Amino acid sequence: MIRLLTKLNLDESKPNILVIERFNDEKFTNTDGAGKVIKEELKKVYNVIEIYLNKSAAPIKDNVYVADYTYGKKLLRKEQDSEYLSKNLIEINKEFERGTKDLPKCEKLFIIGNTTITLPLQGYCGKAFSETLSKNASEYFDYIGDDKEIYEKIKELDKLIFSPDTEFFRRLSPYAISTHQQSNTLFLLKELYNKGYYKKIITIASDPNIARNFFEFHNISMDMYYFADDTRGTRNFKKFPVSEFQNIVYASNFIKDDFDEWGDEEIIEKDKNLLFAGTIFHEKGPRIKVWEEFLKDFTDKNSGYYIPIKKNGIINKKQESPLQLKYIDERFPELKEEVVNHVSYKNFLLPELLEEEIKRYRFGFVARCVSVYDSLNMKPVQYLMNDILPIFDYAYDPDYLQIPKKFQDKLRVHNSEELRKVVDTYKDENKRLELLNEMKDYFKIDDFKNNKDGIIQKEIAKIFPEILS
Repeated sequence: MIRLLTKLNLDESKPNILVIERFNDEKFTNTDGAGKVIKEELKKVYNVIEIYLNKSAAPIKDNVYVADYTYGKKLLRKEQDSEYLSKNLIEINKEFERGTKDLPKCEKLFIIGNTTITLPLQGYCGKAFSETLSKNASEYFDYIGDDKEIYEKIKELDKLIFSPDTEFFRRLSPYAISTHQQSNTLFLLKELYNKGYYKKIITIASDPNIARNFFEFHNISMDMYYFADDTRGTRNFKKFPVSEFQNIVYASNFIKDDFDEWGDEEIIEKDKNLLFAGTIFHEKGPRIKVWEEFLKDFTDKNSGYYIPIKKNGIINKKQESPLQLKYIDERFPELKEEVVNHVSYKNFLLPELLEEEIKRYRFGFVARCVSVYDSLNMKPVQYLMNDILPIFDYAYDPDYLQIPKKFQDKLRVHNSEELRKVVDTYKDENKRLELLNEMKDYFKIDDFKNNKDGIIQKEIAKIFPEILS
């Protein structure tokens, strides 16, 4: 289930901490940068033992484990043995014991990013059980309403899916391509906790879809840090400057060619109007409405829509794959034609290349997230640090958790006409910069730029107070 790449080399004077990781430190990530900054600080006081969920990303060095779920090929299938679930569970537990035989006990487990700590994108109940939970698919547990019956249904469904382990693996196969990574990873984290390898999980929850219900069901202690305090419904997120760490601290250090010392960076002329960089082709959630309500009828040849032709996410490779293009042609033929033929459509750019391109824009559209219920993201701070005035979809942060009402009242729009009106209103550069600077002051953009080292330690100490000892 996991295996040690080289050897353990631990400083006996330091405590141990487990870190769950996905991306190689040498490659840019537009999602997990905050966690990577924290990981480097933790190395000052901890023996950091890393478990990479993506084997190809793991560096060949001491204290590194990789997830290895290839043993799933050897497990029994239903058609081979009527008792395949119970027999497979025995083998899975043996695999866990083999992988952890040399793993030392740790104080905490830190998860960098939550993309893999999710439930697979599929349905988990029928409409007869609950129409709401059926429609919400893999986010059935994320609910911010006040219907008590839905809360009870969530608990009931958790019990049906997660207990016993044989039922968990029946629903989330340890060898199916669509489920094996999530099922094995969740089981691994549960067993590590049950066997005493760590006492508490700490994670940066960049999206509410993190499978916190799995950990709650198994009574695993967990602190989740998010863009803002969010305790609505089933959420229990604590505020951390995720986007400031991602954009100002991590990206500015990583992309050295794009960011020199703060204050000395190359001045790039802002010769473009509205920027949209994000996904449209999603099979669940409200994302397609973003195109219909705002982007489709906002026509401006001096604006740019950077939309990957891919289902359900962004692209971290050099180009869209033929398989993805084929799927979009089959699933969203009319929408694809509208998007690629729009006057503002631009060729897809990798996240690290987009970092440079966005500096040319004066406005940036912040659309609602892909989650079923409203969630927050990194774009407002990313835009502000690049002197881009954000304009907000009315469905983004309706409860003012991240963006205060005084800003949303000026920059929130409901359709393409209102979007055009805001762009026209703030075409006056003095007026645009006045509001932009007010927002930058609120988010302490310059404080992060000018005192990165001090703020890094101060903010991380709110999660890990031991780094100040």
